[in-house]
Amino acid sequence: MLILSKKAGLTNLSLLMGVILNLLWLPLASAGTDCTIQFDIPQAECEALLALYDNTNGEAWTDSPDNLWNATDAPCEWEGITCIDGRITGIERINKKLVGRLPDLSVLTGLQTLILAGNQLSGPIPNLDNLSDLQKLSLENNQLSGPIPDFNELSQSKLIKVQNVQVGDPNNQELLMNLDYNKLIRQNTGLIDLLISNTQTVAPTNIVATVLSASEVKVEWMPISYKADGGYYQVKYATSQGGSYTSAETTTSDKTATSYVVENLSSNTTYYFVVETYTPAHGEQLNTLTSELSVEVSATLHQSLLAGYSSVPAPNSSLDFGNNELGNPSSTNSLIILEVGEDTLEVSDSQISGDHASDFQIISGVAPFSIVDNGSEQTLLVQCTPSEVGLRTAILTLTTNDPNYSSVTYSLSCTGEKGEPAYDSVPTPGSRFRLKVNDELGNPTSSLLTVLEVGADTLEILSSTLSGAHASDFSLSGGAPFSIQDNGSPHNLFIQCLPVSEVSGELTATLTLTTNDPERPTVTYSLICVQSIEVPIITGKIQAHGEINSNLSIDMPERFKLIASIQPATRHLEQPVDIIVTYHWTPPISNTSLTIPVIFAKNTPLQAMEMTFFEGTLIGLPGIFKLDLGYRLLENGELYSTEIIQLNVNINRKPTDILLEGDTVAENSPPDTFIGIFSTLDEDQDDLFIYGLIENPDQHFKIIGNELRVSHAVSLDFESQSQYEIKVRSVDATGDYLDKSFTIQLTNEKFDISFTSQKVPEQSAENTIVGRLVSNEPGNYQYKLLDDADSRFWLDNDLLRVARGELLDFETQSYHDITVQVIETTPNTVSIANNGEDTEENAIEKTFRIDIVNLLDMSLLGEVRDAFGNLIEPPIDATEEIQVSVQLIPDSEHRGLEADIIFLASYIQEGEMVSYYMLDSDGWYQWSDKYLLELPIIKRLTLQDSHNLQLFQGALTEFAGGEIRFYVSYRLVETGTYVYQQKSVDIMVNG
Repeated sequence: MLILSKKAGLTNLSLLMGVILNLLWLPLASAGTDCTIQFDIPQAECEALLALYDNTNGEAWTDSPDNLWNATDAPCEWEGITCIDGRITGIERINKKLVGRLPDLSVLTGLQTLILAGNQLSGPIPNLDNLSDLQKLSLENNQLSGPIPDFNELSQSKLIKVQNVQVGDPNNQELLMNLDYNKLIRQNTGLIDLLISNTQTVAPTNIVATVLSASEVKVEWMPISYKADGGYYQVKYATSQGGSYTSAETTTSDKTATSYVVENLSSNTTYYFVVETYTPAHGEQLNTLTSELSVEVSATLHQSLLAGYSSVPAPNSSLDFGNNELGNPSSTNSLIILEVGEDTLEVSDSQISGDHASDFQIISGVAPFSIVDNGSEQTLLVQCTPSEVGLRTAILTLTTNDPNYSSVTYSLSCTGEKGEPAYDSVPTPGSRFRLKVNDELGNPTSSLLTVLEVGADTLEILSSTLSGAHASDFSLSGGAPFSIQDNGSPHNLFIQCLPVSEVSGELTATLTLTTNDPERPTVTYSLICVQSIEVPIITGKIQAHGEINSNLSIDMPERFKLIASIQPATRHLEQPVDIIVTYHWTPPISNTSLTIPVIFAKNTPLQAMEMTFFEGTLIGLPGIFKLDLGYRLLENGELYSTEIIQLNVNINRKPTDILLEGDTVAENSPPDTFIGIFSTLDEDQDDLFIYGLIENPDQHFKIIGNELRVSHAVSLDFESQSQYEIKVRSVDATGDYLDKSFTIQLTNEKFDISFTSQKVPEQSAENTIVGRLVSNEPGNYQYKLLDDADSRFWLDNDLLRVARGELLDFETQSYHDITVQVIETTPNTVSIANNGEDTEENAIEKTFRIDIVNLLDMSLLGEVRDAFGNLIEPPIDATEEIQVSVQLIPDSEHRGLEADIIFLASYIQEGEMVSYYMLDSDGWYQWSDKYLLELPIIKRLTLQDSHNLQLFQGALTEFAGGEIRFYVSYRLVETGTYVYQQKSVDIMVNG
C-alpha cells in the first residue's frame, strides 16, 4: 500500500517516485514516524505519543496498523488523537489491548482528555501535575497499581465523578475522572477515598499473625472496601524475611473474610506472612487483578506447649484518650487480653510509668490474673484525668509468661484542656415560646425558661433584654445578671404576656441573653403571644355581569349593584356612632383623586347592618372608584374604617358596526309591516342603543325601538322601484354613535286577495260582517260571490256578510267554503289573472274557508199569560195585566256551577231603538248610565238542567204602539264569564 505523506517539504519528485515504485510493484517499507520532520505538533509531544505506542505494544493493538500510529508523519490524523491549534488535546484508546506501563506524559501540557479504559495497563500512574488543562481522565478497567498521584497541580475544585457519585456542581453531569477497577492505593485520603472507594483491588491492612499451636498460625487483617465482583484473599508465607513465599493450601471464600489459619507449619521456626487480594475479570473489566503483597508480619512456633499472648489493640500499640477538660475523667479505653497459645497465660504485673503516670489509672482488670488455654478474654479499662493543660503521656507495661511477649508495652496519651462554661437551656436555645394572654379562668399565664451550665466553669448571664415590635407586651422575671457555678443548680426565668396594645393577632418579641460561653455569647428566643381582640368586619361586594367580588372592572354602560355590610365588634353594639362613607374617584387621565366623605347615618345606635349604596350605571364617569366604609364611636372618637371595594370603570368605546337581520320586504306591504331587527356591535358590555334614520327616501320606512318597519306614508311598488338606500345611526348610552347605510330590497309579489277575517260566531244575525276583501296590488276591483255556501253569506261590494245566521251552527258544521271572483276594472294596469301577462279576461277566482265560532248553547223559552194564568199570544193591549216568564236552559258544561242571573230589556218603536232597561231588586229602571261597569244581579243560584224565571208582571201602558224585547243572561261566579242568548222574548204592544 502506498501512503502519501502530508508533511511539509514533500517535492513533486518524491511524489512521482512514489507513484513509479507503486506501479512497479515494489514494496514501500515504512521506517516509522519521524518526529523531527512532522509539523502537526511539537516534537516532544510526538515523541510522547511514540513512547505510549512502544510501551504498550502498539503493534498488537486491536486496530493496528490501520490506526496510522507510527506509520505516518501526521500524528493529528492518528486514530484516537485530537489536536487543536497544533497541540494534542485528546487521547482516546478504549478497549484497544494496550499492554504495559504508561510512559511519562508530562509534556502534553495541552491535554484535556486522556481515555485509556478497558486495556491491560499495569504499573503506577505517571505524574500528571503538568497537565493543568486536563478535564477528563478515564483509566478504569486496567491493571494499574501503586499509589495514586496527588494531582497537586490539577484543580481540586474540579468535579470528580467516580462510580456515578459526583462532587461539586450538581448540574454538571460529565465524568471527569474515573480510576475504577484497578489496583491503586490511596495516599491522599481527602480525594482518593472518593476515587478508589469500592473499586480497587488492593492488599488488606492491619495484618496480625497469632500462634495457635506448634503447627498453626492465625493470620488476621482488615478486609478491603471493594468486596463486590467476586474474588478472595490468598495468604502466603516464607521462612526468611521477604523471601520466596509459598501460597497457603486454600484461599478465602470471598473478600469479606477477615482471617485464615495456616496449618502444617514446622515448630521452632519463625514464619513471615503476607496477604494478597484477587479479583476475577467481570463486566467491562476484562483483566484478572491480583494486588500487591500486604505488609509482612512474623510469628515463631515452639515445639513445647507455650502460652501465647495477644491483645486488641495489638501488642505494643497505642491508646489515645483524646481531649479532656482538666480534672474531668475521660471515657475509658478498653485493652482486651487474649490467650492464643497452648497453655495458661499468666499476666503477673501491670504498671503505668512515665512523667504523667499519675494522670492515668487502670479502672478494672489490674494484674495479676491468668487466662487458661482457650479461656475467656480479660479486659483492662484505662482512664485519663489530665491535671495540666497539654499532652499527657505514660506507658502501660504488662509482664507475661509468653516467651515472645514477656513484656508488653502500650503508649498512653491524652490532652488536657482548660474548662470553659457552656450554656444550655430547656427548651433548647433558639426555641420559640408561644404564650396565651390568660388561662381558662382569666388568669395571666407564664412560660418557664430553665438555664443550665453544662461546661466546666461558672456560667455568667450578663444581660437579658426584650426587643421587637411588641416588646412592651411581655415581661420577664428572674432575668440577668445571674451566674451558675460549674455543676450548679439551674436558673429559672419566667416569661409573661401582658398586652398593653389593642392589637388582635400575634404579638411578637425577642428575648436575648448574653453569656460568657465562648460558643454561645448571645442566645435568642422568639416570643409569640396570641391576643384575640374582636375587630369589626366591614365588607363590600360589587354585583356585575354575573360576578360578585370586591374588586371588579366593568364597562361604562354596565349596570352594577354595590352592597356593603358592617358586623360590629360585640363591645361596640348599641353604642352611638356615625356611619361614614368615603368615595374616592380617580379619572383615567388624571392622577388627582376626588375624595368625598359622607356621613351615611348620624348618631345612630350601632347594629349589624347591610345596605345598598348604589345600583345603576356610571355613564360619563370612567376611572377608578374606591369606597371606604366604617363607623366612628361618638364616645371617644375612635374610627373603624376600611376600604371595601374598588371598581374600575373602563372608558367608553364607540360602536364598531351595525347589523340588520332582515333587509327585504314585499311590495305594497301595509304600514307597520316588520322588515328586520337592528343590532350593534360594541366592545362595551350591556350597552344600550337608540336607532334613527338619517337618510329615508320618501319616508318609506320607520324605526320602532330596534325594528325596521314600513312607514304609513307611501306605498312600496316593486315596478316603480325595487330597492331603497337608507342610512341608520346607532347611538350608545354615552352618546357615541356610528352611521351605516343599508339597501332594502323589495320583492315582487303575485297578485292575491284575502279576507281580513275568516271567522264568524254561530247563529250570527243577518248582515253580520265576517270580513273585508283586500288585495296586495293597488287598483279598482269588482268582487262576485260564486259559491255562497247555500245562501249562508253574501257580498256587499268588498264586505262579506251573513245572509242566514240560523244556518250557522257549529255543532252541525264547523266551517263553510265560499268562492269569490275578483275582476280588475283598470285595464291599463298589470293583469291580475297572470301577474303581468296579457289576457282577455282580467279575473281570478279563489276559495276561502269560513270558520264557525262555537258559542255557548244557552236556550230561552218565553211565555206570556193574562191575569187568570191563561197563555196569550202577542200583540197585547197596553192596559192589559200580564205575566212574562222564561225557561232558562244553561249550557250543559255549566250545570252544577254557581251563577248570577241578569235581566235586560229594550224598547223599540217604529224599528228604532228608544231605550234600554235593567232589572234589579227594586224593579225595572231605564239604563241611562253608559259608563256602568257592572250589571245588576237579580239572584245567585246553582245552575240545573233548567230554571223558570219571572221577567215581568203588570201592564205595559208606557210602551203602547211599540215593542218590548226581554233578554236573559248569567255570569259564572268562579270565572266571571258572561253567557247570553241573542234571542229575546218579544212582546208587541197595541197603541
